[in-house]
Amino acid sequence: MELKTLSVSSRTTGTKGMAHAVRRAGGVPGVLYGGGKETVALEVDGKEFDRLLHSAAGTHPIVSLVCEDQPAVNTAAIVKSVQRHPLKYNPIHVDLVRIRLDETIRTTVPVELTGRCKGVAEGGLLEHQIREIEIECLATQVPEMVTLDITELKIGAAYHVAMLEVPAGVTVLTDSELPVASVHMPRISASEAAAAAAAEGESAPEEAKEKAEEGK
Repeated sequence: MELKTLSVSSRTTGTKGMAHAVRRAGGVPGVLYGGGKETVALEVDGKEFDRLLHSAAGTHPIVSLVCEDQPAVNTAAIVKSVQRHPLKYNPIHVDLVRIRLDETIRTTVPVELTGRCKGVAEGGLLEHQIREIEIECLATQVPEMVTLDITELKIGAAYHVAMLEVPAGVTVLTDSELPVASVHMPRISASEAAAAAAAEGESAPEEAKEKAEEGK
């Protein structure tokens, strides 16, 4: 996995107004910590960061930080968490953690389903229960995603975490027995069940009448 470059700059802290000023200017305030070093307050270009989050890098992308005004910040890092606006849902704060490329890390990667599911073709409903899994590996070995072919998945069956295929050097930490995807028959609502029962009740007298006619 090739590390994506993320340009950052140092920022002044002290009041909430300073963070608001960063956001008004189109930036995202954040912090960089970990690695046995002091925490550094940073800001990221909002548009660049949004593109990163919507790329194939996943929800916790690994990046190479580039800071022109503070070269000591230049390091490999993982996006640990992103705080978003409750209504607009745009990033308003980011936590970055320093990592070493020669040490294993724990992170999550998305699970993508592929193929035309036989169970769906037969009238079943597909349920995608697990959309990301936790893994452990070197930062450079983190896959952009893990795919699962559901072509042969039938009604009443499920595919579990144990069936996921990951690259060499990657260890899956998510419980292997958890279902990733399954197919079940559509559930009938209470109103639909009542309508079906009523229709069945109406047909009963007709059936009795037909039997009586046959007996004559």
